[in-house]
Amino acid sequence: MEAAFPPPVPSAPPHIPPPGFVEYVPTGGFMRTLGLVYTRQETDGSITAGLFIHERHLNTHQVAHGGLLATVADSILGFNAGKAATAPVVTVNLSVSYLGRVKEHDWLEVAVRIERTGRRLVFASCLGQVGGQPVVKAEGVFSVVAS
Repeated sequence: MEAAFPPPVPSAPPHIPPPGFVEYVPTGGFMRTLGLVYTRQETDGSITAGLFIHERHLNTHQVAHGGLLATVADSILGFNAGKAATAPVVTVNLSVSYLGRVKEHDWLEVAVRIERTGRRLVFASCLGQVGGQPVVKAEGVFSVVAS
């Protein structure tokens, strides 16, 4: 039976995350360059990420840079893959599809589904939404780091 992505939560006034989201404090330096990122524990055990889009996230067309969307997708997929594997993982493959525009002040919410977990590989997908509309989809394969 295929698990569904959890529905997005409507955003509260600008820069106040929706209920259930708490500030995520990244352990790596690169993630800190994104600014505030929030996470929410879902009933299926997965973690959903959310962030407000700021001017620093925009490209020359005044929409969120594709690299930002790919970074958020890769990070939350990897976080959930490591949780599913109960071990550190690294990205082997990431495929990203950009489905819509993400503008400044938008609340981006990215939910994850673990597709399959093996001894050495974890397969996962995610869907990013703004206001309930899909804007980015990604599939990733993650390798469990040998201890």
